[in-house]
Amino acid sequence: MKKNLFKRKIVKSLKISEALGDKVTYYCGEVVNSIPDGNGFSETYDINEFNINAHKKVGKKWINNYQKNFLIKKKGHNLDSKFIGEWKLGSWNGKGKLIEYYGPEYFINKDGSAKISGIFEGNFVNGQKKGQFKEFMDIGSKGIWKKKIYK
Repeated sequence: MKKNLFKRKIVKSLKISEALGDKVTYYCGEVVNSIPDGNGFSETYDINEFNINAHKKVGKKWINNYQKNFLIKKKGHNLDSKFIGEWKLGSWNGKGKLIEYYGPEYFINKDGSAKISGIFEGNFVNGQKKGQFKEFMDIGSKGIWKKKIYK
């Protein structure tokens, strides 16, 4: 009997990367051998001493409002971006949506949650935008949608 070398399962908060210094990414969705593969989403957080000190000063109620929709709720974690879509061998691959957020020191929504600065919807290949994308950019009280082609 052969062993199944490709075990597919669902994970809820897999740490998939930690950049030197101040960014960490967590993933939720389908994996094969602990590598994102299939449908899922990731959230990338800015973490640094400034954020940790700021979170100590603003208090628990502010942090709870700001982080209410986050995958990971930890002091000093500010949401930088979120990717929702298809993955292959640990990279964005297929239809997806990349959402970028303002830092809370710049803008938050009226309810205290993270405010979107941009959205990029389209096809990703090996973690890069390829082909026609629908993009949203926040410009004050309104946002604008446009189409753009990435090669």
